[in-house]
Amino acid sequence: MKFIHTADLHLDSPFLGLKNAPAPIWQLITESSEKAVIAIIDRAISESVDFVVMVGDLFDRETQSVKAQVFLTQQLERLNQVGIPVFISWGNHDYSAQVKPDFLMPENVQIFGAHVSTKRLTTSSGEQVAITGFSYPTRWLSTDFAQQMQMASDADHNVALLHGALSSGDQDHYAPFSLGDLRQSNFDYWALGHIHKAGQLDPTIPAYYAGTPQGRNQNETGEKGALLVEMDKSRAPRVDFFETDTVVWRTLDVPIDDIQTTAELEGQVLNVLNQQPTTKLSLFKLQLRSRKEAASELLIALENGSFLERIQAKLANQVAYWPYEIKLQAVPVATPFADVDQAYFERAKQAIFKSEVVAELADNLFSEGFIADHFQNPQTQQALFQNVLDRLQIERAESEEQHL
Repeated sequence: MKFIHTADLHLDSPFLGLKNAPAPIWQLITESSEKAVIAIIDRAISESVDFVVMVGDLFDRETQSVKAQVFLTQQLERLNQVGIPVFISWGNHDYSAQVKPDFLMPENVQIFGAHVSTKRLTTSSGEQVAITGFSYPTRWLSTDFAQQMQMASDADHNVALLHGALSSGDQDHYAPFSLGDLRQSNFDYWALGHIHKAGQLDPTIPAYYAGTPQGRNQNETGEKGALLVEMDKSRAPRVDFFETDTVVWRTLDVPIDDIQTTAELEGQVLNVLNQQPTTKLSLFKLQLRSRKEAASELLIALENGSFLERIQAKLANQVAYWPYEIKLQAVPVATPFADVDQAYFERAKQAIFKSEVVAELADNLFSEGFIADHFQNPQTQQALFQNVLDRLQIERAESEEQHL
């Protein structure tokens, strides 16, 4: 038995953090989410899978555009034409889709409602598959739905669909669950959604996030795709990741210790970029790393944005890569924090960077789902921590130099 597991398509999503991209590059960017979905459907057809599961956030917004609805139904109809069933659950971004009377799906599509239920499927080889899941009725869910999901004892294979996140005990808004919930359930496969990075949740549990098929912002770096799952009652599921993205976000370090002029810096940046893979459009955040104090000419060009514009102008006639941000990243030369300093920093971090503190500061901004998700993303929080730590170490180094 074989199926494709995907989630978090986020159709209708804006690409964040981009400006000044030339028309050919912008066209690739705006088409990338739909191309990723097409790649998933193509793979499902070429592999002759038994079914496809889509685990929440197929759309990015509470109100879906007609264009996005039409596109998705057209792609699902392609699967209908070759007899491949599709099982869908709505997530925290597209929860309202389940109550839209004008949103008509092809007959091969089954959609889970707001309560846990199980749908049945008989494969072409006669295997009985039970697929259990639910959809979000509202943007936030604090209920542990995993505890309500039970296997069908008479099925050959049991698959569970869960759009949610591990419980942190703090501001759990996305169907929080525990590893114990999943482990005790004994489902043959947990198809997870909500986290945009693909991977197995725990090596002892057949629970996988498919990730998002197309990264949408600088926090979603690296290749994105979906999962091809093969199941046999005699062994654990075989899970293979396949790429579907046509645009990839990357962070690239550029050493500039001996660079003194903008002309030299331009040559170094272009040289490093020319060494990068060109199989798909790469959107780069360039981190210029130096152990020395940068020349004033470089600082001015970097701070006023003129150097970024200069590099972008050089790259305007190609579609292999595009730098959207260039930052000077000083390499700390001071000794690491003493143990007591590190202890105070960790205590301050735990006190300040709490979900409820961030939510209080954001106030009504968190009513916009993409803003709430961005600041509750562990990668975003870790980047904030690291920026603070780097700044403290640099200030300490500067203070030590002044006292020499």
